[in-house]
Amino acid sequence: WNGWLDVARWPTWDDPLEHARLDPPSTKVTPGARGTLKSRGAPASSFEIVALDEHGYVFSSPLPLGELRVARTLEATPDGCAVTHEVSFGGLGGWLLSWWLAPGFRRSLPRVMQALVRRAEELS
Repeated sequence: WNGWLDVARWPTWDDPLEHARLDPPSTKVTPGARGTLKSRGAPASSFEIVALDEHGYVFSSPLPLGELRVARTLEATPDGCAVTHEVSFGGLGGWLLSWWLAPGFRRSLPRVMQALVRRAEELS
């Protein structure tokens, strides 16, 4: 959980990210908190934490013609915990963004989630 809330460390497990930070860096992940992230091969973009509860959070990042929404949840299960990372696209051009960007997310997310699990196991 703490790994997900440490925005500056997102690139340690989310390898498509070059860097991520909240503005100012001392800000905590709370609804309305804003920051900047940069994926490899893409320009830096802003993001905002739009939802947060005891199970996870959602952030939104504006894109040309729409927005990227990422929902991350962590829930206890009888065997340990379930980690979910959902990516969706909205706005007027959401369908186009999905067609263009979703294949890259589908390829990278299994690796990203495995890296997150390894990172969590290292910290526990």
